[in-house]
Amino acid sequence: MIALEGWKKKSGSLIRTWLDTIGEFEALSSLSNIRYDNPNWAMPKIADKPYYIMAKEMMGIDD
Repeated sequence: MIALEGWKKKSGSLIRTWLDTIGEFEALSSLSNIRYDNPNWAMPKIADKPYYIMAKEMMGIDD
């Protein structure tokens, strides 16, 4: 208990930052796994300039 209280005084104020960082890594890891596990899924692409969104072959509709 004494060691825990010492840690709390020394590093306890940073726990929120640590947990936020761990949460960010977890979220990014989960998103990257989606692509790996589902290579046939459509994924958005980041463009240099804005343009209209167009979707093809969605829900079996071929226009």
